Amino acid sequence: EYHAFALLCGFGSPLLRLTAMKGVVVGLVGDTGAAKSGALYAAASLFGDPYDLTLSGAKAGATGNALVQWYMGHKNIMMGLDEASNYKPEEISDLFYRMTQGKNKLRLQSSVNAVREIELSASLISVLTSNQSMIDKIVQFKSNPDGELARYLELKISKPPTMNNIEGKEIFDTFRRNYGLAGPVYIQHLLARGGLYQAKMVDGWVQRFYKDVGTDTAYRFYESLISAAFGGGDIANEIKLIDFDLERIYRVVVAQIIANVESSVSNKDYEVVLGDFQNKNQGATLVLKDGRVAREPKSSNIVARVVEDEGMYYVSRSAIRTYLAELQISEKEFVMTMEAKK
Repeated sequence: EYHAFALLCGFGSPLLRLTAMKGVVVGLVGDTGAAKSGALYAAASLFGDPYDLTLSGAKAGATGNALVQWYMGHKNIMMGLDEASNYKPEEISDLFYRMTQGKNKLRLQSSVNAVREIELSASLISVLTSNQSMIDKIVQFKSNPDGELARYLELKISKPPTMNNIEGKEIFDTFRRNYGLAGPVYIQHLLARGGLYQAKMVDGWVQRFYKDVGTDTAYRFYESLISAAFGGGDIANEIKLIDFDLERIYRVVVAQIIANVESSVSNKDYEVVLGDFQNKNQGATLVLKDGRVAREPKSSNIVARVVEDEGMYYVSRSAIRTYLAELQISEKEFVMTMEAKK
């Protein structure tokens, strides 16, 4: 079902512009031999040579900025990233945000005090493959990665039971000679039927998603992904480009979406954050007991004070603010959460 869903993302990408979101990312994560790249090449082959349309990790020398330019160039065609585990966490984090905004970075003109002409926007689904969880990678970079994770669906893909070298060669070698045929037929059908038809096909799956999953804002990116991908699947089935059991694929993917959201645990235990700050700054902490100095700080730059009689831990506002900024945690959210916990 996950392999088939990757192909549905290829059909759904041109329809994502009809949803509330500009972009969403799907990750196929699994061990070598799970046909992750094969599923990606199948989706990329709709509109051209999948090997040329798929960027193969940081091995190709792509930087974070180059990734954004690659994304903008695709416009509405699905973007593929193979072996994305080679990218740095900060590059992946930035790409997730850029893709969901649909715009490039803002730049100023060098000669005058003015903003450069804004480039064209993009709206697409991106599918990446990796043998390492992108969630783990982003958590290494950010202590509170909720924003990125809301834009990302990670599917742990396993090797098809019957897959061997012979079957794999028969399936995937075809993409080296046979590609770029289904996409034009599909797009011509979309244009012939018009925008209202496209919107109706997408909205049908939006309503289905609301019925099965609900309208919680935590699912807003997934709603756009599902409605575009399965709307595209419906259309591709209709014109006999594929013959997929969409109901079966839908049930499996949506079950994983619900599991992902329910099990998503970001580092919001701010008591632990404060404890880590305390451990890091023990040498810069003054300890008082019975009105006297119980322990002098080793550093001349005191950032915290413990008053044992009161059971209080006082911290320097500037020091804790800097520490939270390093972890990319909102100071306001930190304070409000700690106040609520008294």
